[in-house]
Amino acid sequence: MSWDPRLLHEVAQIGSKFQFFSVGGNLRHLVGNAHETVDVKYSIEITFDEDFPSTPPQLIFSQAITDLMGPILQLGTLANWSATSAVVGIIEEVQNQIQVALGEEISDATQTPALKTVPAKTPRTILCKFRLMGAPVTVAIKIIEVDPTKTCADVKKIVLKEYKLNPNSPFQLIYKGKMVPDNMSFAKIGVKSNDVISIMTKDV
Repeated sequence: MSWDPRLLHEVAQIGSKFQFFSVGGNLRHLVGNAHETVDVKYSIEITFDEDFPSTPPQLIFSQAITDLMGPILQLGTLANWSATSAVVGIIEEVQNQIQVALGEEISDATQTPALKTVPAKTPRTILCKFRLMGAPVTVAIKIIEVDPTKTCADVKKIVLKEYKLNPNSPFQLIYKGKMVPDNMSFAKIGVKSNDVISIMTKDV
């Protein structure tokens, strides 16, 4: 059988970071672990339908994940899915949420890989990890794709929508311990893919 090159690329990306296996040799049906501890394996079943990559893959979470995180996981990578999105980013977001729920430190090796960029040029979009301070771990972290040339005020509009924050209540974005001015772009302050942006609001 001849597999779609995009599907092969996605499977190779997943295999380079996680232990996933095809079911019966079918690359459209994968099973593997997003995270594991000494005692527990947090597994995911992934299926790709014929509309992929126009539509995201279907995910079935193991009982270990739903017991820890609840029956519904809010994933920014799925909410913001596009035909150019990477499936490995979904798995990494799940892994990060599991690690937060377990109280583990999130290592750089488990974060979403940076998008390829041309040297000396600002990338068109980057994937940033936003953390809503004071929120439950199941909803605190979201991976959001942003345009680094946009101002903080523009990025706030995306964050407001993703987290369903009160539009009448002001909030601040914190990067490396400092508040980001609304008129400054992410590129100007040096935000890169995988960087963590904290959200501070009195409503949480």
